[in-house]
Amino acid sequence: MIESPQACPRGLFFRTRLSGTRETNFAVLRVRRDVGRRSTVGAMGTSRSVSASGSGDNQMYGADGTFTFFQNVYLAGYLARTSTTGLEGKDYSYRGNFSYAGDRYGVLVDRVAVEDNFNPEIGFLRRRAFRSSFGGVRFSPRPKQRQAIRQYHFESSLEYVTNTLNELESREARGNFRIDLQNADQAGATYTHNLEDLVEPFPIAPGVRIPIGSYTFQNLRLFYTPAPQHRVSGTFSVDTGSFYSGTKQAAGFRGRLELTPRLALEPNLSFNWVDLPQGAFTNTVVGNRGTYTISPRMFVSALVQYTSSTTSVLTNVRLRWEYSPGSEMFVVYSEGRDTAPLAPVHGVPLENRGLAIKLTKLLRF
Repeated sequence: MIESPQACPRGLFFRTRLSGTRETNFAVLRVRRDVGRRSTVGAMGTSRSVSASGSGDNQMYGADGTFTFFQNVYLAGYLARTSTTGLEGKDYSYRGNFSYAGDRYGVLVDRVAVEDNFNPEIGFLRRRAFRSSFGGVRFSPRPKQRQAIRQYHFESSLEYVTNTLNELESREARGNFRIDLQNADQAGATYTHNLEDLVEPFPIAPGVRIPIGSYTFQNLRLFYTPAPQHRVSGTFSVDTGSFYSGTKQAAGFRGRLELTPRLALEPNLSFNWVDLPQGAFTNTVVGNRGTYTISPRMFVSALVQYTSSTTSVLTNVRLRWEYSPGSEMFVVYSEGRDTAPLAPVHGVPLENRGLAIKLTKLLRF
């Protein structure tokens, strides 16, 4: 059991006793080789001497590839499998992807599967036990008269997600229209129609839970994106529509403000107003990243972000130094603090703190 950190007079922190976690060895091996001019094949393996359950071990191994044909035809995919003590069968995952990315037409087909016992304990798996099928098409004509508009984009797609028994869990149909202006600015609209089948309730805000059921809802987003050559660039957006059994409106900006050739700020603002039968709430995310370029091979960046749903302030400072071509060193400091309730005597309570140093070296054979 890990006890709460105690403050010492110098402001440092220590823990009163160890967690009791067993010593664990981690190993990762990745190899990749170029094939032809624009294709690659690779393989990867990981090993954990003690699995997350505390007994047995865990391994993952797989192969992947990306292949380019002609000018705009691409194929990509992977096949992976895990071995975990106590889990037998249904332990693989795969992905296949085909895309045609022509100037006037585009096609994308994607298939992903993660079986019930696929368990990569070194790494991150966003979703377990699912199968996803995705298909999209694009039509992008260029007007004959191009004084103001460079290109139109009409896109539509459908994503269909099931569990491993092929029972529908979610579905999203999307239509997107975008205009590219001659100065590289973009403007457009996106319409989505969603279906979510919830097999168990989940909390979406303090005191607000979405109950079990099948929900269909839709959303319309309008956006404008100034091009990077502007002093202020990024994406402004507004959303309106239904959300589960209620409604949601949103507004946001995520962009970049260049103060000097070396110093830039990247603000992130997101405001969401949700009204559900179970309760109404507002979720706000306010953050900013500052980046200072010391030299062409070194920069330092700092991120501060506040999220109202968790009342947390997150801080992340990162130094990147490319000490030789292809070889880098990263130093990352991060911490999180809870702003509710504020403690006037002891300050904002510390939730977590970390320091990481990563060193990479490129070896040429």
